[in-house]
Amino acid sequence: MRFFPETNIDFLGKRRIFLTLSGLLFLIGIIFIILKGGLNYGIDFAGGTMIRLIFQEPPPIDSIRQELVNLKLGDTEIQTFGDKREVLIRVERIAPREGESPPEQSEKTLEEIASEMVINSFRSPAEQDALNRGLIDLNNTGREVIRRVLEERLASASTPEEIALKIVELRDENRGLLNSFEQLASLPGMSQEMLGTLKENFFLGSFHIAQVEMVGPKVGADLRRKAIAAITLALVGILLYITFRFRFRNAIAAIIALVHDVTITTSLFAMSGREFNLPIVAALLTIVGYSLNDTIVVFDRVRDNLKFLRREPPEKIINKSINQTLGRTMLTSGTTLIVVLCLYFLGGPVINSFAYVMIVGVIVGTYSSIYIASPVLVIWHQISPAKGKR
Repeated sequence: MRFFPETNIDFLGKRRIFLTLSGLLFLIGIIFIILKGGLNYGIDFAGGTMIRLIFQEPPPIDSIRQELVNLKLGDTEIQTFGDKREVLIRVERIAPREGESPPEQSEKTLEEIASEMVINSFRSPAEQDALNRGLIDLNNTGREVIRRVLEERLASASTPEEIALKIVELRDENRGLLNSFEQLASLPGMSQEMLGTLKENFFLGSFHIAQVEMVGPKVGADLRRKAIAAITLALVGILLYITFRFRFRNAIAAIIALVHDVTITTSLFAMSGREFNLPIVAALLTIVGYSLNDTIVVFDRVRDNLKFLRREPPEKIINKSINQTLGRTMLTSGTTLIVVLCLYFLGGPVINSFAYVMIVGVIVGTYSSIYIASPVLVIWHQISPAKGKR
């Protein structure tokens, strides 16, 4: 069953226009990244601390932002994440100030110290007082701590492990937050004595620490090197594979198209102001594989047509091959695009940037298979016609 009839579009007749357009986009993207001072690296690559908090009530962002400035931790960024009760804080990689040495009173890293300072800045005076009196924040403690407190304070308690697990499960059902101790009264096995013990030893914080990520400077630099190495090795492997399966000229054409795809996609991503992190590297590697698949389908048809159209010029053979595979390309790209669009609009903020890269990559990758890889192959044939048996 064919959804698209075989076409006869002169794709390669306009190759100079599209090659020029791609060249301009390539240069504009490179210049933009250089003028901007590089990519907007996330915590993965730049190092630093990322904290995600979920509040009982929407917090006053402006006053919190000023409080973070007062901490003098360096560049900090605060924004709502998801709804207005969820806040994302990023703190740049910090180092000891000039003339200072790292704190010696603990074995904590600078990132851990920065994380604690940021989290404590969100606590109200009442919460700070509760902590000073030795109470534990029930919205930010683990099951083992709850179990241990119940065992120590209630010698007669027979099911502290089970009660602790139910408390954590109830908290997780409410996005990590308990509003009042009365919510615990309905839990199976919860006695008034247990509830009283919990009230005596715990307090309910105004926020839940949903996520804390800390990356040191050496780890961030190492991740950057590994990300570059991963993409470079992928391109080298592709070069060897296509040289073995087709010819070296085909491999060069495919590599040029892939470099085009990665560079333009990365440039458009940088222009959007989004953070460049490890999931984006994964998206770029996915795009490399997707774009290569389209290119190989065209090259495979070119090789088949060369057996029967020996006397035809390379431009006509390649153009015919593109038209013959166009239906398959449209179906593959169209269905893939539908999926990544769903991820972009419905997948939530966590994978939004990944989906954005995939949308751009699918479009650019499909375009490059037709207007970059194939024209480069034609130009190579014109400069150095193939010799011997095709």
